[in-house]
Amino acid sequence: GLVRFLLERRAEVDAKTAAGQTPRWLAHSNARPGLGGVSQAHAEIEVLLEARGGTLGLPPESWQNPRGPRSMDAIQPEEIRCCHEDGRRYTLGQLVQTYTHEKHLYTQEECEDYFRREMQRPPDEHSAWQLPVVAMLQPGASKYG
Repeated sequence: GLVRFLLERRAEVDAKTAAGQTPRWLAHSNARPGLGGVSQAHAEIEVLLEARGGTLGLPPESWQNPRGPRSMDAIQPEEIRCCHEDGRRYTLGQLVQTYTHEKHLYTQEECEDYFRREMQRPPDEHSAWQLPVVAMLQPGASKYG
């Protein structure tokens, strides 16, 4: 409809929003929102824009991020954290099994992101409680020397 009309009037296929998003990127990201079904209309718009030379607006493969690669620490398989959704404790594998495979609520990537950003370590294992062992003071000694 509207996209075809604009393209027939020679609209720019790679115009960008203030955030740098191209029309094809917007159609692509709206075609598959989360775990919802594929939007056929958005998928067709993406194919149409691709055929007209529209890009996703991503940097070329050779582009080097000036801040360097973004690395995340690996999540240890035995690491346990508290889930605010149901109050239970999970490892990442258990969280993915429950919320991705059994309940079909989130993707594996969403579970990992939630595990990293939102889930807290249980209080008994929290770093605030991991205090170093201090030698006992001798009678008449002071911790200040």
